[in-house]
Amino acid sequence: MKTLFRHKDIEISSDDSFLIIGNSRISRKFDLSIGAPKTVSLSDASGREFASAKKETADLAFIGMHAAHSTERIKWHITDISAQLVQKSYKDSEHVKVAISMEEP
Repeated sequence: MKTLFRHKDIEISSDDSFLIIGNSRISRKFDLSIGAPKTVSLSDASGREFASAKKETADLAFIGMHAAHSTERIKWHITDISAQLVQKSYKDSEHVKVAISMEEP
């Protein structure tokens, strides 16, 4: 796992197969192997699990597009993962923005 971003207690790390976004209270692990993020773990600091690793579909879909891994002919691909600190403003508190770019031919 390569650390992509670290700020205070927040850490974002990834490799070719997984993306993990977490802080001192909660951690979410995404499987990236189908070309789109699929939550396989969502746990709190005590180890309580809120997600099922048996989930087969991605966490998103777009109207008019084939879902990731819905057919062998259509392959989604992750092209980039980035993270940045967003400074607080009058509308929002300081936070981290994680962006996942994907393509489907």
